Amino acid sequence: MIVQVPQSSRPRRQLPGRHTQVATPHMSDWRFIPDISDRFLLGWGAARFEEETMADALPDYAVRNYLARLALNETQVRQAAEIAGRLDSAGRVSVARLKEEVFPTVSQATANTNLTRLRKRINELSQELGLQFSMEITKAKRVGPAERHVWFEGLSAYSPTPATPELDAIPEGALLDTRGVESGVQPTAVLLTYNEHEARKLWQVFLSSEAAPPEEQRDDVTYYRLGQVGGFRVIHRRSEQGPYQAQASAARAIGHYNPDVLIAVGIAFGVAERKQRIGDVLVSRHVLDYELARVEPDGGTTHRGLPTAAAAELVARAETVDHAHRHLADWPTVHFGTVLSGAKLVDNKEYRDRLRELHTTVIGGEMEGVGVLAACAHEPVAAIVVKSVCDFAAHKDSPTKADDQRKAALTSARMVREILARGPLGGAVPRLRRENEGLRREIDRLRNPGLLAPGCPDVERMSSQSDKVLASELFIADVRGSRLSMGYHSSPADEADGTPVVEAMLDWARDGSAPQLFALLGEYGAGKTVSCQAFARRLAELRSADPTLPMPIYFNLKSVAEARLAENLEVLVATCMREDWLPKHCPGYTWEAFRSWLRQGPCVVIFDGLDELLVKLDAGGGQLLLSRLLGTLSLLPDAEANARVRLVLSCRTQYFQTLEKQRGFFRGNDRQDLAEDSYSALTLLPLSQRQVRGYLERALPGEEVDKVVALIAEVHNLPELAARPYTLGLLAEFAPELERRRAAGRQIRGVTLYGWTVEQWLARDEAKHFIRPGHKAAFMAELAAWLWRERRNAAPIEEVERVFRAWVRSDEDLSDIYRVGLGASERERLEEDLRTATFIARRDGERGSAFSFAHTSLQEYFLARYLFDAVRADQRQRWRMRIPARETLDFLGQLLAEADDPALAGTLARWKGSYLAEASELHAAYAILANREGYPAASLAGIDLAGARLDDWDFVGTPERPLDLAGARMGGASLRRAAFSHAKLSRADLGDANLAQAIVHACSAAHTRWPAAAPGAAWQEAGLLAPQDKPVAFVPGHTSGVTAAAWHPGGHRIATTSWDGSCIIWDPHTGQQLTRLTAHTRAVTAAAWHPDGHQLAT
Repeated sequence: MIVQVPQSSRPRRQLPGRHTQVATPHMSDWRFIPDISDRFLLGWGAARFEEETMADALPDYAVRNYLARLALNETQVRQAAEIAGRLDSAGRVSVARLKEEVFPTVSQATANTNLTRLRKRINELSQELGLQFSMEITKAKRVGPAERHVWFEGLSAYSPTPATPELDAIPEGALLDTRGVESGVQPTAVLLTYNEHEARKLWQVFLSSEAAPPEEQRDDVTYYRLGQVGGFRVIHRRSEQGPYQAQASAARAIGHYNPDVLIAVGIAFGVAERKQRIGDVLVSRHVLDYELARVEPDGGTTHRGLPTAAAAELVARAETVDHAHRHLADWPTVHFGTVLSGAKLVDNKEYRDRLRELHTTVIGGEMEGVGVLAACAHEPVAAIVVKSVCDFAAHKDSPTKADDQRKAALTSARMVREILARGPLGGAVPRLRRENEGLRREIDRLRNPGLLAPGCPDVERMSSQSDKVLASELFIADVRGSRLSMGYHSSPADEADGTPVVEAMLDWARDGSAPQLFALLGEYGAGKTVSCQAFARRLAELRSADPTLPMPIYFNLKSVAEARLAENLEVLVATCMREDWLPKHCPGYTWEAFRSWLRQGPCVVIFDGLDELLVKLDAGGGQLLLSRLLGTLSLLPDAEANARVRLVLSCRTQYFQTLEKQRGFFRGNDRQDLAEDSYSALTLLPLSQRQVRGYLERALPGEEVDKVVALIAEVHNLPELAARPYTLGLLAEFAPELERRRAAGRQIRGVTLYGWTVEQWLARDEAKHFIRPGHKAAFMAELAAWLWRERRNAAPIEEVERVFRAWVRSDEDLSDIYRVGLGASERERLEEDLRTATFIARRDGERGSAFSFAHTSLQEYFLARYLFDAVRADQRQRWRMRIPARETLDFLGQLLAEADDPALAGTLARWKGSYLAEASELHAAYAILANREGYPAASLAGIDLAGARLDDWDFVGTPERPLDLAGARMGGASLRRAAFSHAKLSRADLGDANLAQAIVHACSAAHTRWPAAAPGAAWQEAGLLAPQDKPVAFVPGHTSGVTAAAWHPGGHRIATTSWDGSCIIWDPHTGQQLTRLTAHTRAVTAAAWHPDGHQLAT
């Protein structure tokens, strides 16, 4: 609305800090003109509109919102922020105070000059951006700095109360208390305040005046009528302070008015000075009574209270209101979470900080909320606490106390009015009619059972693969995680102790202001699945006592055997329910049922094991999968219903090459509306020594746990393995063997534990074997490779049989032992062998049984065994597959290290000389990891990758161990967005390669052949680069010209020959001569290393 006033004579008023007079209209002069903005803009006619709407001083939070839009320099930002922070409740601050507190080291004249310059810059930038915002200073300088003021003017988007000229014309004493008969039950909202500032600011917001509104008496209690807002009759009561007084006031108000809504509104203390400001609004998702405690025998206390939930619909309305208004400059910052409540007037920071530790979502505290919610606990009344920060529970007697309370009271009153303005609860139907409508729908459902949606099953039935450890004493209940930001430039979280994972997920589920998305990340075996299942079970338990909590719906993505099933969300969800939920293939587990559960809301949908599908897809397919899963948040036609759905995604961190790529994936690589604050995220932390010891004490009763703990601490790599729940279980199982191996001086690696596990399981299943134990591990490796190539993690027995036959045909010895064509009895024995194998799991589905590895890491171990066996057999063709997961390559490096056979490195060195599609890329990927981890591998010097697709690859070494790509052939390769860092590129051929958006950082590149043009390539810290026609260094050695040079396959030696008849072997890193061969009788013109690096021919 635009308010227009006739140009009649008007009274005049004094504006803050001004000595000029402007006219003020009388209430009877206001008129309303419709405007498409549906807001109220105050004005006195078109000619004076802009000037006069800028007349009122803005509050501090509105000033900060305007300032955030201006491109001020660092000093100006600081000065403007300090001024805004000192504005009083009228929106002004004296120049004298600014001189003392903002410009204490300069003279008054200099302070005035600084203020003038700041004002000029702010107003210039505002004008450039078209903002109706300005900084103002009292122009009359003679009154002195104490009487001169600074304030800010701008448009206020807040709607005043509509004018009532006819009512205003009636003298106050002549107003009659007219009564009538209600034609329906009108919803009522009761608002409770607890001090003078709260009451007057409430009246100002609802009635545009701090004067006392009309009263009415109920028994001996005085109430105030605040009119109607959003269909509510609004009643106000001024209560005494404290939880017991507030409870009594709320109880009597319920008895007097039977309200639909009861809100405690006013002021509170904040708990985070760096994140909160005076006037920030605190909306209670829960209220926690901090007084409830047990006094322990030693005199200490243990808190015993549980949070009490506020009305979910009121919380949801507050969230909607905040979302709709937060773009407005004069809308305060709103925080949602747990509000502390108790009888104490807290004025001590240390005590406040101890209170804050009672719950992870504490946003502030006050004295009345717990009483209000207690009074409403057994009544059909929606209750909530909405209060604003007036201090931080310290230094309450500050000079600005009254002003700060007024600011806070104003913002909380505004939030309450906007909540009520959205209409009665449950829509526009009053309570009695709502109840009748609900009864009618219930009768309809009972008359028509077909309309009933199937009930959502218990969470324990949502996975046939529920981790058995959940129900055992070996369950590690306090697994912890580190909070992670999805901001591209945010530092990795540094939380030594971390946060209890399940508790953090529960807090997120309770907090209506938290993001809709939660990402749980961690390494393999770190406990992601156990944590997701524990969260689902605990949430279901809590929901049985508090139905306002969301309902968990759990999907284990490991049950999706084929990549094609991820192409459609409906198929994906139906497959998870059909193949994994109990009872299997229940006809009620349908897509329609899933959507009906979402409609019932609120819900938390958990997709556990995202990486189980990502490894079957390419990068584009993985991003499409994420988009489909996020589509769960928009399945319902109603936006408010969709807002009640939340999503948990769990995934391995190793799937992503870097933290930045991990963040980019979850943010849709900026192709979706996903921002830094779209997720809450945790990365699972390694188990602490205390957790490891506790597990071992439970797993090894009667054993000398101290010895096992000492063994783990002493042996290289064991502390890392013990820090993962899965491999910790293996360590406990093989503790005696670990001790014997350590005593023999043999190294223990992760692959050692998996090898022992397989050997033990094969021995345990010895009586069951159709495939001989010596062959079964090899066949498991063959099956793992086939599944990887097929982008699957399970296969029916018919396909396993085909893999078995092909494997037998590939080896003459195997063909002599096993028949290629299996008869019925052999097929049955093979199926039984797989069904009873300890490391294989059978899944029964509508289309028959399918077999998969019992744990993803076992499939990765056997795939590494397949690659290792291929190197040992010198069968390069077997490496033709898409690049496996990092864990597989890590297992491969450990197998090569355990073998300790130089001939294997020689085989890899021979393979790199010619390009073989897929195999060469896999070779390069392994070599990069091996260089970083110190595993055996031939260097990449001289590798042929010509024409390969290497987009987004990271060719990254370290300053201590640079990646050797000297002489590498990459001509014509696609290297878009690739990164080369700490790499040797000397004499490498990158001619005709596509280097768009590639980065070359800290690399040596003498005599390197680059494309004629590399658009988009970025060069960083290229200090080691040298022109091709200049030597990199002069090293004395030969007495005549050098005829040739040859790099050692390992890259750590170089041989040079000369006309002087000698051959010198050098350390290329230091320039030191290692060996000089002088037996030649004439010039030496060439040299070549044997592939194994042990011999040199000249």
